[in-house]
Amino acid sequence: MNSNDNSDSASAAPTPETCWKNAVRAVKENDQEGAITWFRRCVDQAPEYPLAALNLGLLIAEKKHFSEAIVYLNQAVKLKPDLKSVTSLARTLAASGSLDEAKKYYLETLELDKKNW
Repeated sequence: MNSNDNSDSASAAPTPETCWKNAVRAVKENDQEGAITWFRRCVDQAPEYPLAALNLGLLIAEKKHFSEAIVYLNQAVKLKPDLKSVTSLARTLAASGSLDEAKKYYLETLELDKKNW
């Protein structure tokens, strides 16, 4: 047995980078469930990574699981309140029926958009 062989290495948790790459690959292969699984693992391991939270929230919203999606989209907005994350949160809130909350974020997108001009 080679000294680099480690029976425990197969059970070691993948890095956030590996989770991200696997999630992106799953998206490209139209494997929504696989992408959700890998983005969820990425968020669990690297909760400070806004793109993982954003993508996870968007995929969950596509399944119409709005309350769970809103949790991840809120996380993305807190980490990086850019036009994409705020708009995604506003749309998901509106789709869930939380129109007053959605309006608040839609108004925020107008302010963000002004800053980009």
